Amino acid sequence: MKKTVPDSSYTQADVDAMSILGLGKTERAIFFALTHAKSIQEIHADTKISRTGVKYSIQKLAERGLVEKTKGVGSRSRYVGITKERLASRFYTLADSLNASGRNKKTVRVRANLQSEFSIQIGLEEVLDAHEQIVSENKNERLYGIQPNKSWQTLQTKIPKEAFIRFNELIRSNHLIIDAILADNVYSLYKPFVAQNPERLAEMAESLGERMADYVLVNANFFDHGAELWIYKDTVFIINWQDEIGIRISNKDVRDLFKDMFDFIKAHGKKVDHNEMIRQIIGELH
Repeated sequence: MKKTVPDSSYTQADVDAMSILGLGKTERAIFFALTHAKSIQEIHADTKISRTGVKYSIQKLAERGLVEKTKGVGSRSRYVGITKERLASRFYTLADSLNASGRNKKTVRVRANLQSEFSIQIGLEEVLDAHEQIVSENKNERLYGIQPNKSWQTLQTKIPKEAFIRFNELIRSNHLIIDAILADNVYSLYKPFVAQNPERLAEMAESLGERMADYVLVNANFFDHGAELWIYKDTVFIINWQDEIGIRISNKDVRDLFKDMFDFIKAHGKKVDHNEMIRQIIGELH
């Protein structure tokens, strides 16, 4: 795609999208010229805009946070435009704020660059929506989870059956393989729950069907927390169901770090057929 100026990373599509900033012709020319630090004289030479016009526009751009002042040689100041990544981050933050206020959402998002984003969801509906969105973005992949008993127990009291079924069906329709780590006493907790809620668990199990699953059990002493961890191809999602908080991290290095930790823990676990264990528990109560 054709670039707006020879030394700019901005394309014409970028320029069109930035019309929302309401920059005048002079301000635009100066902003796109500041791909690296320049003095007033250098900006004047590059843009053919008068020094007075350059100074005035620089002041206006600085007030909008689009241009920053840097140290130059001697007493001469130099100016540089913010990077494309930082500008994109501000657009994302603005869009998220507008969505939040318009739909009474409680989500805070920070985009460090085009490849890294961090967000916090507050409230049960926010957490559920965010997790379903992540699942919908992944198909024919493995998802890796660590679910301590406390988190599972809280989950049963917080989440309506319909939300469980919808989430399970989404996992199945997207052909996701669940690769999970559970505490080794988890099935002893399942049994009384199933006895008290036989229809609930039966419907939940049916919604998953014979989905692919790869589970291991580890010593329950190591997993006595009220939060759980889910790792996807490009995203990590940490959930505390009790406090109704979700933390989504989209960053390759962070994701890979969690994945290596997961693999280390799993290597020391005991493999189990989770689907078969659930079938046995349901069968024993019929």
